[in-house]
Amino acid sequence: MPSPPTPIMQLTELTVGSLLYGTYLNLFLTSMYILVKRSRGAHTSPLHHSTMFVLGCTLFITVTANWIILIIINFNGFIFFEGGTAAPEYFAIPRLGIQAALWGTAIVSIILNDCMMIYRLWVVWERKKGIVVLPILTWVGLIVCSTLAAIDSWGKIVTAKIVIFIPIFVFIVMTNFYCTGLIAWKIWRITRICQPLNGTNLNHFLAMVIESSALYTAWALFFVVSQQETSILQYFSFGVHPMIAGIANALLQARIGMGKTVEPATSALTSIHFATRSTDAGPSAGEVSSRDVGMKPITL
Repeated sequence: MPSPPTPIMQLTELTVGSLLYGTYLNLFLTSMYILVKRSRGAHTSPLHHSTMFVLGCTLFITVTANWIILIIINFNGFIFFEGGTAAPEYFAIPRLGIQAALWGTAIVSIILNDCMMIYRLWVVWERKKGIVVLPILTWVGLIVCSTLAAIDSWGKIVTAKIVIFIPIFVFIVMTNFYCTGLIAWKIWRITRICQPLNGTNLNHFLAMVIESSALYTAWALFFVVSQQETSILQYFSFGVHPMIAGIANALLQARIGMGKTVEPATSALTSIHFATRSTDAGPSAGEVSSRDVGMKPITL
């Protein structure tokens, strides 16, 4: 069983977490600006009707709350508790109220991130219900384990909570590997059959999904490894996990908003068009709609 978090670890978590939150804030504001600007078009729906917009804003609120609570904990330990002379004792003893708020916002952020990944998979696969059955089950498992961990660890030492969180991160890795793999395969299959037109390049979108998911999944694996090694780094890896989740999603949304998407930049409702690799001229000069290749317009 690892030792309780030390003052140095708390400062490291706050420093790195603040740096990551600043990165996330910049990406989030950039993506929101672009989305608001694009939503003023004549044929676009209001932003509050967008599932990804609502989930993205909710994720931002929970990550911000988590960062603020982290700051409060450090101020309490280094300044207010015993006049700042007993920081090791403060961090070694679990503070149920504020600690529950910190871990609660972290878990909600993780749940929201996986929900957004499952939604992307559902959209890319033309809203086929069967394709999301397995990730929904792992997502429900994540919620159940998170709830049980919160109940079971209430009133216990912090290290007890850490051990219970291993199944949570196993579900996270399973969900993200599954969703990313199927999204990548679907886009690769379409790209292999069709040649994009009008600057639309599905390879850009494929790279974006893989990059954002790889960042998030790698950090989850880092937590699992650090926990298995009973390293004190597990506190740090879990503490900044909400910021990693926020960056992974905001990075993808910002790059999509800047036009690197699987749909033409002129309209979010325009069908995707591809040039066939054959030289046969059809009714539309060698172009086929997204329906012809088994894929509808994707708006994430």
